[in-house]
Amino acid sequence: MPDTAENKSTGTLPPRGAARTAEFYRMMLRVRLFEAFCIDLRKRNEVIGNTYPSLGQEATGAAAMALAPQD
Repeated sequence: MPDTAENKSTGTLPPRGAARTAEFYRMMLRVRLFEAFCIDLRKRNEVIGNTYPSLGQEATGAAAMALAPQD
């Protein structure tokens, strides 16, 4: 499966290799940045409720997002 916009929209990873590794890293970074943003909003009292970050465990979330529907 080539690295296309379709792959990015579905959360699937390209086949093994550098492109797959880079996309997996991007997914982990996206999770980390989003959670840091949520934590910052909570600290500034701009949202109500709690956050349950998984900082340091981004690979687990990225791996779950990378699963194919049949997995």
